[in-house]
Amino acid sequence: MKKKTLLGVLLLSTSFLYSQDKSDSSQLLQEVVVSSAFTVPAKSPVTLSHIGRKELERKNYGQEPSAILSQTPSVTFYTDAGSASGYSYFRVRGIDQTRINMSLNGVPLNEPEDQGVYFSNYPDFLESVSGVQIQRGAGYSKQGVASYGGSLYFESLRFRDSAGGQASAGFGSFNFYRLNGSVNTGLKQGWGLYARGSQLHSDGYRDHSANTSSSVFINPGYWSDRHKVYLVAFLGEQKNELAWIGAPMDSIVRNKRFNANSPQEYDRFLQAHAQLHHEWQLNSRHQLHSGVFYNYLDGNYDFDLNHFLGMPATAELYNYAFRSNFVGAFSYHTYSARNLRWYSGVQSQWYQRRHVGSERSLGELYTNTGYRNEASLFTKAAYTAGAWELMGDVQFRYSSFTYKGGESMPGQYWNFLNSTLGVAYRLKEGLRLYYSLGQTHREPTRNDLFLGNDDLTRDVDENLLFNPVKPERVIDQELGIKYAARRAFINANLFYMRFRNEITLNGQIGPTGVPLHSSAAKSHRSGLEIDAWWRWENGIEWRNQSSVSYNRINEAGVDLQPVLTPSLIINQECRMVQPRWQAGIGCRYQGKSYIDFANTMRLSDFFIVNADASWQLGKLTLFGVANNITNRVYFTNGLITASGAPGYFIQAPVNFYAGVRVKW
Repeated sequence: MKKKTLLGVLLLSTSFLYSQDKSDSSQLLQEVVVSSAFTVPAKSPVTLSHIGRKELERKNYGQEPSAILSQTPSVTFYTDAGSASGYSYFRVRGIDQTRINMSLNGVPLNEPEDQGVYFSNYPDFLESVSGVQIQRGAGYSKQGVASYGGSLYFESLRFRDSAGGQASAGFGSFNFYRLNGSVNTGLKQGWGLYARGSQLHSDGYRDHSANTSSSVFINPGYWSDRHKVYLVAFLGEQKNELAWIGAPMDSIVRNKRFNANSPQEYDRFLQAHAQLHHEWQLNSRHQLHSGVFYNYLDGNYDFDLNHFLGMPATAELYNYAFRSNFVGAFSYHTYSARNLRWYSGVQSQWYQRRHVGSERSLGELYTNTGYRNEASLFTKAAYTAGAWELMGDVQFRYSSFTYKGGESMPGQYWNFLNSTLGVAYRLKEGLRLYYSLGQTHREPTRNDLFLGNDDLTRDVDENLLFNPVKPERVIDQELGIKYAARRAFINANLFYMRFRNEITLNGQIGPTGVPLHSSAAKSHRSGLEIDAWWRWENGIEWRNQSSVSYNRINEAGVDLQPVLTPSLIINQECRMVQPRWQAGIGCRYQGKSYIDFANTMRLSDFFIVNADASWQLGKLTLFGVANNITNRVYFTNGLITASGAPGYFIQAPVNFYAGVRVKW
């Protein structure tokens, strides 16, 4: 392992040094997500990565967004089914996605109660995204849940883009197919419309892990010189065969596609999201951006308790159903001067989710409702003085959780003051050094408070099964250097995140199948990250997105490594880009990690190779993808099953996808 770690550091160092001889302005910096109060320019004192529209078009073939996000530094991911579709999950610096703020056009996507985002409910989501900005670390103010370990800002495609349309179809391994089409009117006398529809299906790699889903996306609106009014809305519907239980290794040895879930377990979810924006250019220096949003979720999943506990099968089958309504409003003001950009705003949201538990023969067992409300105020500014750029941000955030059910619980109320200060210095044209210091707080989720139970109950001693978890806090320091030129870009940064009362995964799963967490009094995560590319005149491109880290939890005087947090991740890609065709090969190395809090069970390291190619014939584009072309057996996630034994999530062997896209 020491040799592999040394090799990783050498590759990171080589990437840094090799890009130093490039000059001029960076094409990457022009592919920035549209500016708002919640994004920052690439030159800012913030550790971030961008994925632009061109890169999304090349990489996205309907797979879960987590797979593409994993090609940025410090990101790991896995899928339940082991293949491209269905439930997928990602982690940033080992921090799970319930602690990552995610938004579309600045509007929150995280469900406030469990603070997660399930992209399976938003099938083909990236097809309607113009770009994504990934900010790592505590970062700056966001709407919605805490930007604790990082944030993702998705910008939707708009009708302002070029008029036209496209249709695509493709087929791949495990009967994975994808059909979609979109139209864009462009701006016509100030009015416009973008609309897209998609249908996807996959049998999944693991046994009985199929996913069938569809979605629609629309964006109509009106733009004038001073006013922009637009609606962004989408609807997704999916049905999954469940595969969220890790498989015992002896079962995998006998059958690599073994699924530890019961074949009679399914879930079905429908999710709708709508946001209405009004941007008002008051004058050359002042702009007001206001909006409202609504998010609706309705669905349920099956749970075979006997199968989960390893007991003989019976006709018993539980079902957990959810229906939620999520409403919010926001408004922020922007002041722009020659050297100053200043944002101030307010946001409020109201959320309720009804939970219904039932059993196939007994009928309804309980009904309860959780209420999660939130409000925040923020002000942030960026000021440039010669070679210096200063950024400051202060946010007050209020959050509450109350509950109505068979048992009563004390209301939970939190008040947080979050702040960040950053400074960047231009050493020379295209080369900047930066430092930032930020503090963020985050409240526990409903599952943390209820110990993984869906209904608040009492134990055999009549004690309420309620866990008043303390909020967690992180102080994050980022020190980095950014170099941007016409044919090269690099962001190399050191980070140090110090936590108090960190709510971290312990590797176990609760009585309804949700992951459980433990509160660690002291912990930290630190490391080096590289995000770099360079391009030669002959069309060859070389990319490296990698990280090496040292992460520890101090519990009762013992140092432990956080669950599912590998110390070394290397993404290396080489491409040939020509006017009518391009092809590339990418390698990923991911170091070992532990799946239990005590660090006694682990996932082995792995190395995989992927390839892709596309060929353009006029308005027609043919493309193909080959994943894991060396056919490696590897695992990207694990947990402790109900029996106390480890369970593993195998990922697919060599697999393929080919498609065609036509534009007009």
